[in-house]
Amino acid sequence: MNIRMEPADRGTVLANYLSIKGTSETMGEQLERAERLRRLPDVMFAIKNEATNPQTTGNTPLAQSRVLSEYLGYERGASIVGMARKFMKSAVFMSALILQKTAALTAWIAESGRTPVSAFQFDKLSLHPYKLGTSSVFTKDVVRLSTPSAASILSQSLPLANARFIDNQFLDPSLAEVTDTNPASITYGASSVSSTGSSAAQMTADFISMTADLGSWTAAHWIMQPKTLSRIAATVPPLVSFQGADAFLMGIPVIRSANAPAAIVLVDLAEILYADEDETSIAVARSGEAALVMDDGGSPTVTTLHSMFQEGLVVFRAIRTISWARAHDNSVVYMTVSY
Repeated sequence: MNIRMEPADRGTVLANYLSIKGTSETMGEQLERAERLRRLPDVMFAIKNEATNPQTTGNTPLAQSRVLSEYLGYERGASIVGMARKFMKSAVFMSALILQKTAALTAWIAESGRTPVSAFQFDKLSLHPYKLGTSSVFTKDVVRLSTPSAASILSQSLPLANARFIDNQFLDPSLAEVTDTNPASITYGASSVSSTGSSAAQMTADFISMTADLGSWTAAHWIMQPKTLSRIAATVPPLVSFQGADAFLMGIPVIRSANAPAAIVLVDLAEILYADEDETSIAVARSGEAALVMDDGGSPTVTTLHSMFQEGLVVFRAIRTISWARAHDNSVVYMTVSY
């Protein structure tokens, strides 16, 4: 049974697309089932594009469909990077960017005096495309269900997992660049301030130290966990203010997310280079096609082998291409905290 919800419901197209892809054995069956969803022509559009462009199935066609827009809508709505991307400096993969390190010299000119000329210094930087992948495992029963709760799980599992991973990689101070594998986090090698404590005076002093270390202020933002901001607001009320849903610390906007590490980050987002193809490749493996080696995410990792045929499992895998980098070292300051 296909997932049938009102077209206006968020995630409807994505959930139906995944349901059809996960439970149909052939492209012909996918097209036939998509044809029945006359109220959801976007599903038919995406699957028909894949049928007529088999060499790009799961990638380029989704870039033109509502399937991808719903996927990215979930991911970016739950992601620190998604909230911050409009402030960051847009870049193109493997395209060299010339970054000015020193400002032009400007001065008053006396009568018959000389115009000052500065010696410019430049950096050249390009962003390598890095791929990240997320897999979610479902039973065929869940993929077939038409209930709103099943549709919600199906449509949100992959993008929300991607959001958590991207944010962790974006902010983890220990994450160095690995050639051809992943970019460094924006906090790796950045300036850091040691927390002196959690009293009002100590918090205030620490925040002042962080603002003193930030070297650029075009689009400065704090990034932290919601509970951290709540603790700050309770301890030092004069430093925190709200305008509707927007929060400010010392007059600087705050991005709040449970995806943030146990730290407070102060960043000039305008000095963060960001590249994103705005595409997602979604691949599907159905029961009988593979065995799964699943890990528990612990340390050390414990793995178990699952038969997709015996357990009636469906695996969805989403691949994203993305990258980022600090344009200048003094554009990020962070402080690890226990509150």
